[in-house]
Amino acid sequence: MTTDATFNELFEALVSAGKLTTTVWPDELGAPEDLGLRVVGQDILLRPGAELLSVDDIGGALSQRAASWLASLEVHRVIGSTNDRLMGIADSGSVDGHVCLAELQTKGRGRRGRAWRSPFAGNLALSLGVMVDKALHELGGLSLVIGLGALDCLRSLGVEDVALKWPNDILLSGRKLGGILVELQNRPAGRAQAVIGIGLNVDVPAGVQQTIDQPLADLHGAGYSISRNLLAGRLVSCLVDYVKEFDAAGFAPMRDAFNEQHLFHQRACAITQGETVVTGRVVGVTEVGEILLETDSGTVAFGAGEVSLRQQE
Repeated sequence: MTTDATFNELFEALVSAGKLTTTVWPDELGAPEDLGLRVVGQDILLRPGAELLSVDDIGGALSQRAASWLASLEVHRVIGSTNDRLMGIADSGSVDGHVCLAELQTKGRGRRGRAWRSPFAGNLALSLGVMVDKALHELGGLSLVIGLGALDCLRSLGVEDVALKWPNDILLSGRKLGGILVELQNRPAGRAQAVIGIGLNVDVPAGVQQTIDQPLADLHGAGYSISRNLLAGRLVSCLVDYVKEFDAAGFAPMRDAFNEQHLFHQRACAITQGETVVTGRVVGVTEVGEILLETDSGTVAFGAGEVSLRQQE
């Protein structure tokens, strides 16, 4: 089987030469068009105007606070998973201050193990590592805080009509713009390490959108021509600010802010947990990030876990 190192060499050659021949394309990657590439005759080409990620450009877009916090910044052409890369660092030491991005993930995933596919050099796949002085049971609201940070970043770049969907979706005009995946690891002295993965749809070709089984939005499709490097630097900067606030005071001070940004707040919704479906009205979230559903038999709190939230028609 072809390895990610081989994939890296392949895409480095594509970037350097501007094209590849179809004869060298590995079957494991599927059709080039499904990754947002162009096929003209026997040539595989990058899309016109594709902006590649740059360590220097991302670093130049960081706030002073984020630049001081940064320990390492990696950009990969191809990687299995940016989260897996940082979880490997967390296994052997501190992951605090480490940031990893990739033009393409071959094993990207979202919440509940769902695959996360995105076109080469078309979206933003970013992970950052943080250490917080919290026990694991206090970290339920962290993904909600990350969502607030992402909205702050997007609005600072002029993006309007963005909202959140509990527990980890970022929405643009009610459609999925991105997702968040937080993975945790215990550390000594009651501290926890978190690897925060975030994916944002920046420029998803129509052909790629047709392969995805849910309505989605992308920034370019909505009329926003935002540099991926600027977006990455701004996003890391905002997330550092929000994580620092969470580390100092927990989720409780940001609870009302999340309710205000939650698209389904005060709406009739259904929670699905395995074969069980509970219906009611969303009335907020708890101080540890659980969703509160007002039902005929009382108000019930649900943790993110293995549940899904849907609005009722």
